[in-house]
Amino acid sequence: MAEKAGDVSAVNCKEGALTSKHGHQLFCKYWKSKANDKPKHLIFISHGFGEHCQRYNDFAMTLVQNNNFVFSHDHVGHGKSEGDRVHVTNFSIYVDDVINHIEMVKKEHPGIPCFMFGHSMGGLITILTTLRAPDLFSGIILSGPGIVPNKEAATPFKIFLAKVTATLLPHYEIATISSEVICRNKNVVKNYEEDPLVWHGGIKAKWCCCIMAAMAEIRKRFKEIKVPYLLLHGSADQICSIEGSEMMHANTSSEDKTFKIYESCYHEVIWEIDGQGEQAVSDIVDWINKR
Repeated sequence: MAEKAGDVSAVNCKEGALTSKHGHQLFCKYWKSKANDKPKHLIFISHGFGEHCQRYNDFAMTLVQNNNFVFSHDHVGHGKSEGDRVHVTNFSIYVDDVINHIEMVKKEHPGIPCFMFGHSMGGLITILTTLRAPDLFSGIILSGPGIVPNKEAATPFKIFLAKVTATLLPHYEIATISSEVICRNKNVVKNYEEDPLVWHGGIKAKWCCCIMAAMAEIRKRFKEIKVPYLLLHGSADQICSIEGSEMMHANTSSEDKTFKIYESCYHEVIWEIDGQGEQAVSDIVDWINKR
């Protein structure tokens, strides 16, 4: 079972900055045990759309207290990182930044297995990164990954609108995500709504086209995925359809793969109520510890 984050004084939290190959200053965060200089694993956290890496502070603390070195950055255009807010011209930009950061940390910690945790958009980025650099990881953990959008949110009209406006009005906001559907945990929703680093605007036309293209790409390349993975999804996720996770799990070539469904849970399973969030985190830690 996972040791819960308790004594935060035992964790050394450090902030930093990284200049991406595209010229953006990225805000970085590192969580390391003060008592152990030789972690068992390296774990990179890839956050979702509109949020930022420091939302995962408690989760990172738990991972550290289970003998892991955890690191992350705010994706370009998110949180404290530079770039137009929630806007890219291609998802390969996110992937470039992730690979660069992970390779830097791996050089500083040679011989230590590396894992990547990705939530929502971050899960999609994790899959794209795995396809680009399959030897980078000993395993990946996907939480509500963006593989198939929720059909009620991504209606044919909204997709058509995004394609029409993406070139002339790339920053035009075509849709919004209700904070009420991210999690059943009311405290999580409240903190999300009051967080100044969270993007509270809408989904932009060009970004929408980019994520749809990225989703289409990975759906064509499921067979190329061979890395060990743990796939988590809430059965009541209204943002990223569970259909995408089911499709992925049925078609990947990975010999070591696990798919867990959390009944009645919304999008952010690691913070869910009724003990399910704690169970999801424990499942993650236990899965990593066995590899």
